[in-house]
Amino acid sequence: MQLNAETNARLGTALNEASLLAVEFGPDRRTLVVTLSVLALPAEGVAPVSPTIRVCLSPVGRIAASLRNGPWNDSDAEVTPFEVEQLDEVVRSFGGQPIYGWEFFDAHESDFVTWSDRLSLDWRGAVGDVGLAHTLSLFQEGNSRHLDLRIWFDRLEIRDAAVTVLDLDEFCAGGETFWRALFDGDTRATGHGIAPLQSRDDGLDVRSDEQQPDSPDVRDDPRWTRRDARLGALFLVMGLLVIGFAYSAMQNGAPIMLWGGGWMLGPLLLLLGGNAVWRSLRAER
Repeated sequence: MQLNAETNARLGTALNEASLLAVEFGPDRRTLVVTLSVLALPAEGVAPVSPTIRVCLSPVGRIAASLRNGPWNDSDAEVTPFEVEQLDEVVRSFGGQPIYGWEFFDAHESDFVTWSDRLSLDWRGAVGDVGLAHTLSLFQEGNSRHLDLRIWFDRLEIRDAAVTVLDLDEFCAGGETFWRALFDGDTRATGHGIAPLQSRDDGLDVRSDEQQPDSPDVRDDPRWTRRDARLGALFLVMGLLVIGFAYSAMQNGAPIMLWGGGWMLGPLLLLLGGNAVWRSLRAER
């Protein structure tokens, strides 16, 4: 099955808020199977299927994971290393937590960069470019632990609980039908602890009532946009003004209480402003 931007977007909708149950990997065959319980309603004229589905990826060229003993945004959280044979055990230890968001396949590299320097696992089996055409990004959060997972692969199949290959259009339509039903107030889509937040251009956007403020889907997007450069520039100007004032006051013999703090505040503003501008310029637009 070939992936493109449209397919990735539809798959993102179909997998949004699915529970991640297992990740089984066979290094010899370079095949990885992700088991999920998805939210779906059958489209008109389509028979309902089991919510448990298996996303089969092959050949797999790389698996990177970061298991940290702390929340997702704790840069000092202890990193726990593990072997690729323990991947399924680690995923299952979270108890099947939902994955949130609309972008799982071929997510921007900046998402990976935020944790790529804190790897617990970095298995590589690619031969040349084989196994590196696409990526699947997943996460788990719970019990003061966080797991980020990124898988590189070339092809995928989606199978049901009976290991029957599912038609991609029908599978995606099931997810799309669920979210549209949720926004329409259809009772078939209730009972999952989810309520509409606001619509996107495609009419699909949700937030779970059960999510906490530090949940992965309600956290601030780590990819800064260029408008943040304006705030950074303001901090830079303020820092220069504070330092200029402190220097002038010191040279003119003013009491230290008027300018001493400026030598601490000014550089701090410069540091914050420079960081904001730098990250904004590197961000995806």
